Amino acid sequence: SQSDVASLLNTHQTQYSRWERGSYDIPIMELCMLSLYFNRSVDYLLGMSNDDIAAYSDLQRVKRIEAMQISPYFDKQGLWNELLCSLKEQSK
Repeated sequence: SQSDVASLLNTHQTQYSRWERGSYDIPIMELCMLSLYFNRSVDYLLGMSNDDIAAYSDLQRVKRIEAMQISPYFDKQGLWNELLCSLKEQSK
C-alpha cells in the first residue's frame, strides 16, 4: 500500500501519493531506496525501461541495507529490517 511504501521512505502517504501521481518529483535518495527495496532499476521504476529484472544480487542488497541503518531513512516500522532478515535467510 502507499502507506507501507511511505513508511519505507520515512515520509507521509500523502507525499508519496504526490510523487506517484507525478505532482512532485521524487527525490533521488527516495528513488534509489525504492530501487533497492523492490530490486528493480531506477530506469524501470521511472518507465524508461521495460526490463523487469533484478537490479542487485541478494548480497548487494544486504550490504546496502546494512549501510542504511545509520541513515535517517531507516524506517520505524522495521520493514527494511524484515527485508534484510529475509535476504540473509535466503542467502544461507
